[in-house]
Amino acid sequence: MIPPPAEARCLHVVFLVRSFGFPHGTASTNRVRLLGRALAEQGADVKVMCLRVSELPGDVRNTRARGAHDGIRFLYTTGTTTRSSSFFVRRYRETRGFVAGVRELLRLRRTGQLSAVCLNDHVSQWYPSVWLLRRLLAARGIPVVVQLNELPRRIPRRPATLSRALSHLDSVDGVIAISGWLSGWARDEARRIGKQVLIADVPIVVDARETPVAAPPERPPTEFVYSASWVYSADRRFLLRAMARVWRSRPEASLTVLGTGPDELAELACAEGLADAVAEGRVTALGYVTRPQLLARLRGAAALLVPLHDDAVSQARFPTKMGEYLASGRPVVTAQVGDIGRYLYDGETAFVAQTPDEHAFAAKMLEVLADPVRATAVGRAGRRVAEERFQYDLYGEALATLFRRLAEPPATSS
Repeated sequence: MIPPPAEARCLHVVFLVRSFGFPHGTASTNRVRLLGRALAEQGADVKVMCLRVSELPGDVRNTRARGAHDGIRFLYTTGTTTRSSSFFVRRYRETRGFVAGVRELLRLRRTGQLSAVCLNDHVSQWYPSVWLLRRLLAARGIPVVVQLNELPRRIPRRPATLSRALSHLDSVDGVIAISGWLSGWARDEARRIGKQVLIADVPIVVDARETPVAAPPERPPTEFVYSASWVYSADRRFLLRAMARVWRSRPEASLTVLGTGPDELAELACAEGLADAVAEGRVTALGYVTRPQLLARLRGAAALLVPLHDDAVSQARFPTKMGEYLASGRPVVTAQVGDIGRYLYDGETAFVAQTPDEHAFAAKMLEVLADPVRATAVGRAGRRVAEERFQYDLYGEALATLFRRLAEPPATSS
């Protein structure tokens, strides 16, 4: 029997998630949600499968182990979303999640409900379980796509055979790269290990329609906002040092950090000699906030901060929060590193420090405070960049093409 053309068959894509939760979470969760929605709007059937628990007792955002959100079905193969206090129960659930996930993927493939898998995980570390999972899927002929959102960890080059087997692209058929640097790395790595890999360039994505344009503030705001995962402690230290420079001439300015607990931020501030700023309320940490709270906070800020550094990590990444920052209509302060120059221009669509140091960054923050009218205009121009370059559905066709090409049966000679 001749199979129908690829365009006529329904595309079934499963996003595999290990290290973060769904549907509620931070920037990584939101990227999966928007990429999934972009595919769904191209007619694909999209599922999200979480192989590990994501919630800590007392801080549970995702309560359901299965359900649907934004038209995307999701499943925690652990049977629960929440971490146990027992070491042995945690190991059992982790093993159960992995085994149940593999069994479910094989069932979906066997019943014609799986065209390809998109693996979402941190590549800054090499995980045996992820390597084994890719190998198992490849052995069953299931195409695997990986998201590259950060600098991959270097794999030892000797012996060559082992180096190729341990590559982040081993048993991988496609890549979704968030930056030009990572797209180039994927091409070079695929060439090194002698593997053909399809690459789709998909930068940060946002649904600008979720965020109404911020109204001009009645009084010029003086609050700077930074939102990121707790792992970016270097960014928080950088911003505290930049704020110390800002306070020399604008002591009324404040910094609000989202995604970090108050105790952790207070400890960092104390180490920088800024304990008084915390006590006086000029530095505040709000921890995790709901998505509506996040968007409201962004829309009321003087500016939104994206520190980048003179290192390979910043060169490779393209911070996913930048999309929501720009969509808010408030100005962004960042540095000329990596892909920033491809999309943003200093004084026009963002405030871009030409060197990634605290002095230059603080100078841009002071520019925002010095001219609120100009800052608002820059924020509005940044919003247009979000709509024209980062709106998620602009990339639906490219994503669908990537997965359809991988899902096509190999051509056979007559």
